Amino acid sequence: MPSVKLVVRDPAVAPEELLATALELDLPGVAPSTSGAPFLEVASAGVDKGTGLVRIAGALGVRADEVIAFGDNLNDLEMLAWAGHGVAMGNALPEVIAVADEVAPTNNDEGIAVVIERLAVNGWRV
Repeated sequence: MPSVKLVVRDPAVAPEELLATALELDLPGVAPSTSGAPFLEVASAGVDKGTGLVRIAGALGVRADEVIAFGDNLNDLEMLAWAGHGVAMGNALPEVIAVADEVAPTNNDEGIAVVIERLAVNGWRV
């Protein structure tokens, strides 16, 4: 099976700087991204959380409008855009907040639990 992800790390260079350089290279067939970890992720083009979620949901017979997804970094963009209800964490990057349907409290403020509890009380209606 071919590799689908490469991790690039340099303790002296921020992941955002590595991302900017990777994007300038404009290499075909790859998709660089960040995840909040101290490295750059480089995946095969079209291999991301969104396409993974599409495959799993399809296999389970679940529609996009039945899916809620949570994210905070660039590697979550496609997933949040595809999900019927995308939730950015309060500590998410501005690009992530821009594609989300809702912004939850931060990770430290138990944002996922807050949203899930609200949905459970409201009969799972957003």
